[in-house]
Amino acid sequence: MILFPDAIHQIISTASPVPEEQVAYERSLGRVLSSKILSPEALPPFTNSAMDGFAVSSRHIASQSGPFRMRVNGIIAAGDAVREHCETGPNECWEIMTGAVVPPDCDAVIKVEETTREGDTIQFS
Repeated sequence: MILFPDAIHQIISTASPVPEEQVAYERSLGRVLSSKILSPEALPPFTNSAMDGFAVSSRHIASQSGPFRMRVNGIIAAGDAVREHCETGPNECWEIMTGAVVPPDCDAVIKVEETTREGDTIQFS
């Protein structure tokens, strides 16, 4: 078995750069960019969840010690419409999927792996 640093060294020592060329994006499949492309705007244009879990409002739990029990208000999946008028009260949360819009009154996501669930209630420390 080859060690990782040795593998990297072999790749770098045998790889040779390819010449730069401009091609239409339709012909760009399988190619590598020669420079960075920066978006003029933030994408996605909303706060999204980086993981599956439960969206909570930290103001309801920040000054308390766990374990915490919260009722799950519903599920928010990636691609769902923005829930601008949903409210998250004390001891409430939203089940949220990776990439989904985080409700406006939530500012934290508890990883699903760090919770236990019984029906429509979760518990975490």
